[in-house]
Amino acid sequence: MLLITALPAGAQMVFHGSVAQTDFQNYLTTYELNSLDFENVSVGSLKQELQSSLGISFYSTINTGGGVISVPHNAHVSTANVNGNTTHKLVGTPSSNGSDDGRVGYEIRFDTPQSVVGLVRNWNTSAKTSFYNSSGTLLGTHTNTTGLEFVGFLANYNDSSTWVSKVLFDTTASSSARQVGYTDDIIWGTAAIAVPEPSTYVQIALGLGIIYLLALRRRSA
Repeated sequence: MLLITALPAGAQMVFHGSVAQTDFQNYLTTYELNSLDFENVSVGSLKQELQSSLGISFYSTINTGGGVISVPHNAHVSTANVNGNTTHKLVGTPSSNGSDDGRVGYEIRFDTPQSVVGLVRNWNTSAKTSFYNSSGTLLGTHTNTTGLEFVGFLANYNDSSTWVSKVLFDTTASSSARQVGYTDDIIWGTAAIAVPEPSTYVQIALGLGIIYLLALRRRSA
């Protein structure tokens, strides 16, 4: 998805795909955002010391049947081979000592709301990613269009109600065949990055279409 940062800020938006991933990587450097790829994190239950130092927490919250885990526990880090990827990555587990199976729903919770959040979802086209504000209002959601896909969210920087406090990783699959999957390469922070208005995409498309038609007319003249 095209990401244009030179345009005025508008409503919050969800982005996905390789172009968006490149843009968010540039934001990471330009705006000195935070990142975590889990490579230096031990496999197993995430330790509270790590989470406290990062200002984020990782919890398993939805069990393998789709019900709520009454007392959420720490999510896990896994090296499972998923779509050919064996790097360290985040996954939910059915219990503090359970094995990861990609079926348990899990969350990232930020100590303070963030205006920029991006991550890689690794599983299949049932993997669902949802962004929430501090009041629990759903800000945006995305279901993978491919097995390994970047998903990013940009808030309206001037509207704190659009900032992200929680990211929920769940599935569109039925409770009998849950497909939540894994998460990796998280980027987060606060930066005044302009979000394009949805209508801008239409204007750009129309502009490019006009240029293309003019070029065709000149060739046929």
